[in-house]
Amino acid sequence: MQATETRRILRLQSLGSQPEVVDDTVATESAVHLFINGVHWETIMCTPQRLEDLVTGHLLSDGIIDQLYQLTAIRFVDQYKCEVTLVAELNLEERLATRFFRAVPSGFQRRTQLPTENPTNRLMPLRVIAPTVIDASAVQRAANALNNEASIYRKTGGVHAASVCRKDGILEHLAEDVGRHNAVDKAVGSCARSSHSFEDRFLISTGRLTGDMILKAARVNIPVVASISAVVTSGIDVAEKTDVTAIGFVRGERMNIYSHSERIAYA
Repeated sequence: MQATETRRILRLQSLGSQPEVVDDTVATESAVHLFINGVHWETIMCTPQRLEDLVTGHLLSDGIIDQLYQLTAIRFVDQYKCEVTLVAELNLEERLATRFFRAVPSGFQRRTQLPTENPTNRLMPLRVIAPTVIDASAVQRAANALNNEASIYRKTGGVHAASVCRKDGILEHLAEDVGRHNAVDKAVGSCARSSHSFEDRFLISTGRLTGDMILKAARVNIPVVASISAVVTSGIDVAEKTDVTAIGFVRGERMNIYSHSERIAYA
């Protein structure tokens, strides 16, 4: 399937004018049903491109696997069904209990159980260990490049973009998707499949930085996460507890640093 489709629409250019029939480019969204070791894990609504990157990054950034070797096979039965095989020693139900702000998949019977404590309390053992220092100008370059190189966004306005970047701000693993989480997963998956390290790189996104977005980066040891959009309170709380530098509103020469500013050189 393609990332975009052409649909016939009625366009109104201004109030009082006559509408015209035109062809419009629209972002494609489809479902991928993810099965892990034969059990339906979840259904991901996504842009149907770079699906192996999406699945790989999703498993890593959601804490289902810790290392790429634990993923032994990805097989697409068709464009809608993906079968994943993990090493036998992984306890999936145990890993499910450590997930944060995520829906319980249909394969487990605990949908009605909610944690009684603050979810961020479960993050205490997770710490990003990376002495990386990144120049603020590199973050600005990455944000500008993201805006310029996100071709599906420019065509449709209907997707998010994300990239794992080098310290100098070069976009290495640019990805686009209708979901901001999926765009991050694709970028993470591409980086992992390329055998690139995470601790000397940073993540740039167009989406708002919530707790689960920050946690995706923390799980793979990305020390800095930046966005051209906002950072919300859950994002700040998770960033502080996991030692991630969270940056929002990277626009022009400005940015807001919400946590662990010691990693950003701005003098």
